[in-house]
Amino acid sequence: MDRKRRRLRDENLDDVLKAIGLVGLARRLPSIRRIFDGPVSEFASLLEELDLRVGRDGLQEASKWFIARLHCRVVADPPPVGPALFVCNHPGLGDALAVFSLISDPRLKILALDRPVLGALENLHERLLTLALDGSGTTALLRQTVEHLKSGGSVLTFPAGKIEPDPAWADPPPTFEHWSESPTFLARRVPGLKLIPILVSGVRLQRYVDPWVTRFHRKSADREWAGAILQLAHMARRGKVAATTLRVQFGKPVEESLHGPKTMGVIRGELGQMAQQAKR
Repeated sequence: MDRKRRRLRDENLDDVLKAIGLVGLARRLPSIRRIFDGPVSEFASLLEELDLRVGRDGLQEASKWFIARLHCRVVADPPPVGPALFVCNHPGLGDALAVFSLISDPRLKILALDRPVLGALENLHERLLTLALDGSGTTALLRQTVEHLKSGGSVLTFPAGKIEPDPAWADPPPTFEHWSESPTFLARRVPGLKLIPILVSGVRLQRYVDPWVTRFHRKSADREWAGAILQLAHMARRGKVAATTLRVQFGKPVEESLHGPKTMGVIRGELGQMAQQAKR
């Protein structure tokens, strides 16, 4: 196994053990890690191939391949044309790839936390505008994002900053009140910016919505993250056809006259309406 795949395997194995609460036990009994080595190694191989394809074919085509490899299907509205700031919810670990597969802009950049596993994906990492896990460097990141948007590039951002409930299963529907105000900041500083809300739903299979194995996590955000990790690892290992289809809805562009204090209210209202339609 080469160094890159070993790093991807180790980073993902740490995530799986954290998701099911076995990190401490694995430290005392290293043999525990070997139980999960097979499926996690398969997933690491998939990520390595994804990164290779990003460099060779571009982000959009590589994302289409990855989604097909997991036997997922994306149903979407016609994607908008031209550079924009795309503001999206984050119900799982497949939502980003679903959106990537639909946006054809070769200059698309993604705002993301700089997680260790992303650092091992060199080609994908070049498409990211990253924020340190401790939140440092926020001002510099926003400045870099403004410059990219002003130069005619597109940006995809997930203002929740964490895994959220899937609108397909959430009861009551999500309100997005906890989102960062960063889209407001960016809209104010980029004249003529096209700002487009996106709602992704159906990412999570019902069995991975608050599965019992994750309930030891006290915070709901941690349970959402753990469920998403376990689902993705399961799909990569067994190649099962997803019981649900990912749905991507593009909202109406926010009028430039509303760029300012009302920006997030308009976005939340648009997403709230789409979330009602996404409920299963």
